Amino acid sequence: MKNVSSYRLSELLISKQVMFSVKPFDTYKQIKLRIKHQGVELRGLKKGNEIGSKQYLAKTGQFIISKIDARNGAMGIIPESLDNAIVTGDFLLYDFNTNLIIPEYFSYISQTSSFDNSCKICSEGSTNRVRLKLDRFLNF
Repeated sequence: MKNVSSYRLSELLISKQVMFSVKPFDTYKQIKLRIKHQGVELRGLKKGNEIGSKQYLAKTGQFIISKIDARNGAMGIIPESLDNAIVTGDFLLYDFNTNLIIPEYFSYISQTSSFDNSCKICSEGSTNRVRLKLDRFLNF
């Protein structure tokens, strides 16, 4: 087996962007990612008729990363309390390839300054519109 550092992220992470149709009168949990690796938490609850954009379903144990603030450490693993929460397309959701990596170990790696620097390298755009470029990120 290869050393984990010799794998591309595309081999360790499996994209799970599952589109979700909200119902107008149902209430949904929304996710907030705190920068500087401060966690994944409940942003709030909203009725479906208050939600305007496409939504994606998050599941317990998935890795979530913000396209906008990845370079600032906005990422983590979805806790059980946020199972079936929804997020916009500005968040990327991944399952782990557990044949190659243990999720807890990946969580540790993703909190390092080296990983943050990789996210900075993989992001581009102007001042307030800097976003993670998916192809670069997954090839890291």
